[in-house]
Amino acid sequence: MQDLKVFLIKLKFIIVSVTSIISVKCLLFILPLNLALKNIQRLSKYPLSKNRKFLPIHTIDNWYAKLNMITKIKSCFVDSLVKKTIYSNFGYDLTVVCGVRFDDKSNLKGHAWLCYQDRVIFQKVDDIKMYVESFRV
Repeated sequence: MQDLKVFLIKLKFIIVSVTSIISVKCLLFILPLNLALKNIQRLSKYPLSKNRKFLPIHTIDNWYAKLNMITKIKSCFVDSLVKKTIYSNFGYDLTVVCGVRFDDKSNLKGHAWLCYQDRVIFQKVDDIKMYVESFRV
């Protein structure tokens, strides 16, 4: 019985992840950025079940890392938006934070990262402290 439960949780993760990846990529391709972000926010607020926080946040991250070896999402922005929608289906309200900075050659560089309960997750704070926050999703 326990094996079936684990299988169903993993199956839900795969279905939610694939749906999130397709949805986010399509919305960003079809709509202007501001409308795409509004729709992604709505998508991440849509609960699939009422009691969802049964899977630890780092377990989801490990599974997503394995899935991303196949999908190869390289954009930190798209990756963060996808993770936001996936995690919302497991009861976690993540915030995508986008920032900019100048590199050594004065080129403007952008980066996106995730926060949970106003704390940076899955990334070292030192890696992002040089970025100036632009907006949140």
